[in-house]
Amino acid sequence: MEQFNGLLSPGIRRFVEDNYYQKICDRSKLEIFARDPDFLAAPTRHVALFSDHGVVHVRDVAEQILRVLSTAHGVLIPERTSSRFEFMRGYGFGVAYLHDIGMRDFSAFGRAMHPEFAAQEVFREEFDALIEEILNDNVGNLPWRLFNLIMEEEISGEPRVLLRECLALSICHSKSKIPVEVLNDPRRLRDAMLTSVGTPLRLQFLRQQLTRAKKRTASGRSKEVSRIQQEIKEHLDSPSATEDPDHEIQRHYEDFPDEAFRWLTAEG
Repeated sequence: MEQFNGLLSPGIRRFVEDNYYQKICDRSKLEIFARDPDFLAAPTRHVALFSDHGVVHVRDVAEQILRVLSTAHGVLIPERTSSRFEFMRGYGFGVAYLHDIGMRDFSAFGRAMHPEFAAQEVFREEFDALIEEILNDNVGNLPWRLFNLIMEEEISGEPRVLLRECLALSICHSKSKIPVEVLNDPRRLRDAMLTSVGTPLRLQFLRQQLTRAKKRTASGRSKEVSRIQQEIKEHLDSPSATEDPDHEIQRHYEDFPDEAFRWLTAEG
């Protein structure tokens, strides 16, 4: 991976691999998952038997991003300037490295919410040092691009927050969470990001379950629907309903709904 150091420094790659993807590898070992109650209850649906989501997977996906960009550049997409193309390579490589970090959680909840987990994780304090390193070393040419857009008054905002927002868009790898019609509509995409980043994962999970349950019944009413609605009510009534991710979001914004991801709909 030495050839990719200009796109993502070794320190950042080690941090992401060690804290997320290597843990997926470790938990996928037969002697570990064979004792997992979830595996014993439903072995064919257990994440350990899915395609690899560990270190090999993320390195492969990140490398394939570069190959796709190289193949498409000037053919399937208009040719960019050299600096713009390097930004695309660096940004693509970066979000690829983050896209599956939530698979570290082997539960059904963790698997279902791994795209939103990654979107929220980059706002946490654990990522502060990495954000500083990316900015200071112009990793992937992303900071240079952001600073230039700010100087040209194309976008506004604090560079560190804008960087986190860009990285949070790794959620877009999920076609179920961010369908292509949402991805292609900046206003709908901004609304989706506000929800994904600003709403507790458990509440999002329950609401998504409720939507699917209603679709399975013609009337939209069933015991399953009622059960999930009760769980949502109990969650909203619990003290934890406002704890996560509010305490992290408040570090970065004075008015999250107004400020966050505003550049997505900026007209320049």
